Amino acid sequence: MIPPVQMRRTRLGQALLVVAGLINVLPGAGAVSPGSMRPAYGVDITGETTEVLLRHRAVLLALVGVLAIVSAFRPVLRPAAITGNAISMGAFLLLVLSTPALSPQVVRVAQVDAAALLVLAAAAVLLRPAARSGSTSGWRRSRTRCCSPPGSGTGPAAVGAR
Repeated sequence: MIPPVQMRRTRLGQALLVVAGLINVLPGAGAVSPGSMRPAYGVDITGETTEVLLRHRAVLLALVGVLAIVSAFRPVLRPAAITGNAISMGAFLLLVLSTPALSPQVVRVAQVDAAALLVLAAAAVLLRPAARSGSTSGWRRSRTRCCSPPGSGTGPAAVGAR
């Protein structure tokens, strides 16, 4: 049975991961409603090329967000989801910090991403599996444990016997 403290940590971590995912999913509305991007980013969509690029960005953000939401309930997806979301948000923040004279709306989006990155980090800490003895990270699994069929001579018992 899972201890109550660990259960609360897990539930809180899952909730934070869902929140971080939703923050990335919401701009996905721009993929089906390009007009919603003007007030969000403070940019005029001039021409079909710009519209297609912004809509594609919306789809990618939604995809990363959905992965975070699904990973809240599928632990095997968490490392990829957390890494992908962190890279997405972090890259945007670096671009904003390195670009002068941005619209106030883009600065506001960057502030939301910064807060979401903190939420994501808290989720990662809460959901990080406890390290097993002899392991440096709870996220990593021995390839022999997860991938070798029993009796193949490469599993944990065979490795220990060598």
